[in-house]
Amino acid sequence: MKIEVLDLKVDLITKTEVVNLIKEKIKTGKFFHVVTAYSEFFVAALRDQEFKKIVSEANLVVPDGVGPLAAINFKASLKQKDSIFIKFLKGLKTGWHVFSG
Repeated sequence: MKIEVLDLKVDLITKTEVVNLIKEKIKTGKFFHVVTAYSEFFVAALRDQEFKKIVSEANLVVPDGVGPLAAINFKASLKQKDSIFIKFLKGLKTGWHVFSG
């Protein structure tokens, strides 16, 4: 599964899945481009279209570090309708007071 973070698509894959995938690709002898994308990659991709193109064309882009993982978790929390944070944001948007317990 892929998720977009700051206009870059990253793969949501476990460490075990990454290792197994890389082992499988090594056996084929074919080129396989892996990117471990940490925070600076996302900023660089916003500023440098060539860099963005290189990362976007990688076979596997794995989020690396607290920043990208926090962005993914934040984005996932926005999809949960029962999230307290969503209620809070909706309250700000409408001017309503939001109480949750």
